[in-house]
Amino acid sequence: MRWAYFAVTLKRMNSRFLLVVVLVLGACGGPPSATMPREPGRADAPYELENNDDLAESRQRFEIMDKGPKRDKDRDRIALEYTRRIRSHLRKRQRNSAFASFGNLVTLWNADELRSGSHTLRVYVKEIQPLRKEFSRSGGVKEAIATLEALSLAQPENAIEHQKEIDEILAYSDELGIAKDGSGATRARPILVLEKVLPLLATDNIVNRLVSLYQSRQRAIQSAFRRQGADYSLLRIHGTGALNTTHNIVAFLVQAGRSREAIQAIEAITGIGDDNTLRTILTNISAQKSATPWLELAAKYRETDLDKHTAFLLCQSATVKFPGDAKAAFAAGNAAVVLEMPLWAIQYYENGLKLAPRDAPANRALAELYEQQVSRFAFAGRPNAALTELHRFEKFYAQASTILDKPLSPDLSSAYSAMARGLVSLGELQSAREYLKRSLSLGPNQSTLEYLGTLSLRQNKVKLAAQYYQKAIDLETDSFSDKFNKLRLQRLLAETKAAAGQYSQASKIRTDLLLKWARLIKEYDLGRATSAAALIEIGKLEFARGQLEAASSFFFQALSMAGDSKGSHADLVAFLITRGSYEIALDVYLDALGNRAVTTYYKTYMSLWILAESYRLDIEAESHSLDFLREQRGGLWSAKLAQFAATGKGRKTLESMATTRGRRAELLYYSAVIGPERDTPSRVQTLLKEVVRGSMVLFFEYEMAKVRLGQSTAGQSTAN
Repeated sequence: MRWAYFAVTLKRMNSRFLLVVVLVLGACGGPPSATMPREPGRADAPYELENNDDLAESRQRFEIMDKGPKRDKDRDRIALEYTRRIRSHLRKRQRNSAFASFGNLVTLWNADELRSGSHTLRVYVKEIQPLRKEFSRSGGVKEAIATLEALSLAQPENAIEHQKEIDEILAYSDELGIAKDGSGATRARPILVLEKVLPLLATDNIVNRLVSLYQSRQRAIQSAFRRQGADYSLLRIHGTGALNTTHNIVAFLVQAGRSREAIQAIEAITGIGDDNTLRTILTNISAQKSATPWLELAAKYRETDLDKHTAFLLCQSATVKFPGDAKAAFAAGNAAVVLEMPLWAIQYYENGLKLAPRDAPANRALAELYEQQVSRFAFAGRPNAALTELHRFEKFYAQASTILDKPLSPDLSSAYSAMARGLVSLGELQSAREYLKRSLSLGPNQSTLEYLGTLSLRQNKVKLAAQYYQKAIDLETDSFSDKFNKLRLQRLLAETKAAAGQYSQASKIRTDLLLKWARLIKEYDLGRATSAAALIEIGKLEFARGQLEAASSFFFQALSMAGDSKGSHADLVAFLITRGSYEIALDVYLDALGNRAVTTYYKTYMSLWILAESYRLDIEAESHSLDFLREQRGGLWSAKLAQFAATGKGRKTLESMATTRGRRAELLYYSAVIGPERDTPSRVQTLLKEVVRGSMVLFFEYEMAKVRLGQSTAGQSTAN
């Protein structure tokens, strides 16, 4: 998946400004090719499970599948990636990351599947055993118990032995707690550990241990209170769990698919830690008369972050037991949205609207989810999938607007704008403009007008670009995000003025903007991420004014505040390289290499850009970039490109992977600037012209190819 290198507003936000740094990725390899790589058809970017986003998307789709061979096959495919990650993390001594991948692996089976023995964990024993040894040696109590429990399931013939080891670990943990806080701390540490294990493995062994410990702790606390009155030191030792015994026991049983046992499990709980309201709801649930008590119980669990998954499971149970209840379906959809599970949410809202088609909140929620689906696929380089989702949204929008007797909100404008982005990723600019015009026909908006302006600017249609930017700036705005965005659009307008040779106008806009930014920052209490975005904008203005030292200062202030805004470094490196400022770009790049928040994905492409620029300037290749590229391994497109850049090998492999127009453009570009062909000027010119001809106008590689061919708008726009 790739993004264009400059910042664009992807979609409207309710209250916050969303600035997405766009960076596009690519690869090539090996010896010079005598022929041009073939031009792909209209293909979506392939799914690569080594990519975190692709893995997450594949997992979501797996979760909502019906039981059957296809679901089992998908689980095996996803599990294979998790086991690869476990091995890789262990080799690198990344214990916590290895355990996180283990958690993702074992949660591929739900509690019922683990209980029934229908899982296939035996296949993964070779990955789980090293983890158990690692954490048994290092004293990772939660991790050791979780891996032992998984081995009990994977090796039932050794389950008794594994359970005995769990007993020993829990007993030792209990002894440590008692030694520190006295006999009143009995059971505190074992409970705390098992509470952390249960979300990964809600097995009967773990749940039964935990429920038993809760029950016995409750009896002990009540006995102590009767003997000596309220002893708040016990509550300090045992934490809030002692105040929520009934609440927690029910949650654990729900997560284990054993909610029917809840009333009996809490029967003996009295006094502190009990919840009479919860008891009443459970009694009503047992009557099996309606979904209402299920939803009431779910509402209680939505009150805390830790219980939101329990709330979702309760809503799911309600939809199964009362499939004709629209409120249950909508509640399940709402719970899925809270957990950021859009595919589940769509499914439940669709089911609910079949039963209650005039429910306005559900119609709005489903429209927002469809819009998000279009955007997600379009911005991930999968326009065909985005188009399928767009048609689904259009059909739903027409039906809902008819049923509700008024246009549905949100409308299709943002979805059309996102669809245009996907078409641009295919180089289909005319079709993209048609979707942008459809978006504008529903009402002018900053996002679409900016997008049209940027497309025009990248194609050197500077007067047209200026018109679109000006229209976006002239829109009436109230929200902070719109005000912020308007200032950013004025900087882009200044670029078009400079590109058109109107330097005095560009200079005036930039000078006025510096004052406007100062007023905005003074007027609003900006968070770190927003402050960083503002400082980057100010730095870009100073850069355009020729104040390079001031620009660099603002850039590094912004980077120090950006936190986990992982694209900030790459945005700046791309901005600086396309404008011929290699030295500052190098400083930003080196800062990125030392920043853990910047992903390998971004570091790889910044390394490629820096390396290619050093070749272009005929200076010694930057050693850090080469070292980083040599270290990259794996089957991802970006990793293959890194291997090519470092070794000059692998072009044939990358040619077979260049199944999209974007990848072809990258293959052409990096063959020209990094591969052996860079020493043949005529060949370089041919490849770069082919990159530009491909019309991937939002790609860094497209703009940089224009720079090298002397056709760039960016260079002109900063000449003043």
